[in-house]
Amino acid sequence: MQAKNIEVVNYKNEAESDIAKLGISLRCLERAIEEGFRAFSREGEDSPRTAGGYNAWSYILKQLRFDLRTSKWGDNHHSNGVDEIRSLSREISIVVCTGDENTGIVSETPRPKNQKGTALQARIETNNLLFERNDITVPEPIDPYQTWILLFYIDEGKKEVRYELSLPKIYEKKIIVGWSKRIICEPFDISSEPKVKRKLDIDQSSETEEIDFEIVRKN
Repeated sequence: MQAKNIEVVNYKNEAESDIAKLGISLRCLERAIEEGFRAFSREGEDSPRTAGGYNAWSYILKQLRFDLRTSKWGDNHHSNGVDEIRSLSREISIVVCTGDENTGIVSETPRPKNQKGTALQARIETNNLLFERNDITVPEPIDPYQTWILLFYIDEGKKEVRYELSLPKIYEKKIIVGWSKRIICEPFDISSEPKVKRKLDIDQSSETEEIDFEIVRKN
């Protein structure tokens, strides 16, 4: 169930314009989700159990970083176990997380699939201090970045990838359980996407062709 006091914007109204207010194009997010699903779909029955999910997360982050960095929006950053991209001029940080089945559903409250560490908890406390409680004195030093979460969920049953760019507010027992704002994007349709099997992945590119190579024994 959707909690109260959350601003929810979905693709049927102002999602694209709200994303643009952060200096990001909707197409940038779409491209990242598409690359993540392609990485996910390359894994098969012989892959390690967590390979699909990990590669989806990794490629979404990689593509998002590439697009935002090359467009001069921000720079890659890693601190205390958190991989992200930061915009110095906007004081905004974006972190990518795999979500649960409630991701992208207006009437529900999604959560990240996995527990997070204290570093992300500190970011959420910063969100609340800097951007919601202007009547208090903020202690120094403090990380000044507002942290947004790009949350995604690959729903193979419904043949779609749901995703949203949301601002976390409440953190309990090492997981985000509440949001200040959710910008819900139109689901990415995967009904016509083929499963791709690859023998070799070169440079982690999004190429889809099979590559064969021959091993010759030395005499």
